Amino acid sequence: MAAPKKKTVDYFPHFTRPGKTLFILEAKWGNDGYAFWFKLLETLGATEGHVCNFNDAAQREYLLARTGADAQTANDILSELATLGNLDGALWAEGLIWCQSFVDNVEDAYKKRLSDLPQRPVSSTENPMERVNPEEETPREEQFDTGNGETKVKERKENKSREKVKSISPDGDYLDQILALFLHEYESEHGKPYLIVNRGKERRAVGVLLRAHRAEIKASGTSPPDSDETKRQFQALFRAAVRVNDPWLHNNMSPTILASKINEILRKIENGSGGKVQSKLDSSFFERLQRDGFIQGAAGRR
Repeated sequence: MAAPKKKTVDYFPHFTRPGKTLFILEAKWGNDGYAFWFKLLETLGATEGHVCNFNDAAQREYLLARTGADAQTANDILSELATLGNLDGALWAEGLIWCQSFVDNVEDAYKKRLSDLPQRPVSSTENPMERVNPEEETPREEQFDTGNGETKVKERKENKSREKVKSISPDGDYLDQILALFLHEYESEHGKPYLIVNRGKERRAVGVLLRAHRAEIKASGTSPPDSDETKRQFQALFRAAVRVNDPWLHNNMSPTILASKINEILRKIENGSGGKVQSKLDSSFFERLQRDGFIQGAAGRR
């Protein structure tokens, strides 16, 4: 019987000119951010299937030891990478670390072995039969931004035409269902459809928000809401976010901005409603939204 072919690599491309990812990581975490990114890629390369489970204690502790980061810093950097599109947001929402463009960039190693590339895991919120075609997702140069955005494989062409709101079906997978709620609230507030430039990026931002919500609910010690209640809570969040009392945020609100500025936006929402400012997507936050009428069935809809 032939030995199973390994699903790890001994090298990956390291480009020499810094790109946006490194600038952002260094601006926020200094050299620790730079080191974390490359040590993460090294860890993914040495891990079977190139996927790490941050929820698994052994894998999490190894990654923390490898990168020299504490759990909170690692979680913050990984969430930032998911928001930027370097990591798969839907999978990160479930604690899985997957960088599609990293896998694409080591394709040559698998070609030499006459072996197939490892495949992206399927999120529990996705129907594998209805999964989005990877060609529709963010271009690889935006995901694997280790240098100047180059990749060894041919870059996908980004579709420059803007998708209209109708392209997101409320009957799609769970991320699309959550995204459709944002689109509805945006149109209700602005009187025009939200135009999507990059669907994959918006989905990843929703995934980051879902993970933050689940983490806060778990930390609060309350029972996690079911999928319908979660959607109801996110509709309330989106309803409050698109009405936030800040001119720039009001005019530019998007799932990506909401994910990247979530603490600032939560503070503005709670300041505007006179609530206690905590900047957490926990149960008490949604109870206050219900009190203030952002959730249907309470004080009415704003």
